[in-house]
Amino acid sequence: MNFELALGECRFVPTADGKRDVAVSEEYTADTVEKYFRGDHYAYCRKYFGEAARLADRGDVNVITHFDLVAKFNKDGKYFDETHPKYVMPALVAIERLCAAGKMFEINTDDGVVRPSALLLSSVYELGGKVTFAPDADLELAKGAAKECGFDLAYAIADGKLVQTEL
Repeated sequence: MNFELALGECRFVPTADGKRDVAVSEEYTADTVEKYFRGDHYAYCRKYFGEAARLADRGDVNVITHFDLVAKFNKDGKYFDETHPKYVMPALVAIERLCAAGKMFEINTDDGVVRPSALLLSSVYELGGKVTFAPDADLELAKGAAKECGFDLAYAIADGKLVQTEL
């Protein structure tokens, strides 16, 4: 089969004894950070974004979904500051690598929160990256966020084909 879109996401963070899912629950994440990262949420995020960057090497993936899934349980900055350099720099390294590999980023609006964050989405734009929208995203919210970050074009599925659309 030939697909126009092949989605990929980083769902796990490597640990000393395997890997841990980053999206199970807030409690599971807290346990992971405490047990494997000595309570350092930034170290946890750095490891996660290092794994996310590896999607650049996957020729079978062209759309990165849930890029900042590691922040899923960080509502209102409960565990870390998403604008702090210890969070932003590893994310930017991953974004740069993914954009250089031609990967497209999917914009989500889970619980009314646009992901990737505006800071990260702006970086995708600055690096010449492309965006599409999650099928279940609040389209107006997602399009508005993309426009605010500088995008004037996005990609969407229409009649089973990937097409460029103006925002």
